[in-house]
Amino acid sequence: MPHIIVEHTNDIENVADIVGSLHHNLAGQETVTLEAVKSRSIAVSNAIVGEVQDGSMLHVTVKLLSGRSNDFLAKMTGDLRVVAKSKVAENVSVTVESVELHNESYQK
Repeated sequence: MPHIIVEHTNDIENVADIVGSLHHNLAGQETVTLEAVKSRSIAVSNAIVGEVQDGSMLHVTVKLLSGRSNDFLAKMTGDLRVVAKSKVAENVSVTVESVELHNESYQK
C-alpha cells in the first residue's frame, strides 16, 4: 500500500511505461516506500470525455492510508499528473485523484 490504479482508453500507448513511471514517482514521495507501492492499469472500452464519444482519457487513482496532509496530497497528485501528461498525446484528458483508505479496516 499505497495503490495506483490507472484507468485508460484503449488508444493510450505505452501503458506499461506510464504505470512504471507513476509507480516510481510515487515511491519517491515523502512517506512512501517502493516496496509498499502496488500499481495496475485497467483499460476501458467505452468513454465519453466532455462531448466527445470515444474520447481519449487516462485517470489515475492513488489509494493511501489516511493521515497525510492536504499539502502532501496536492503535491503528490500534481507530480503524478505531470508524469502522466508527459507520456500521452496532448489531446488526452489526464486526471489524478487521491482516495484515503480507512486505517482500521484495511487488511494487508
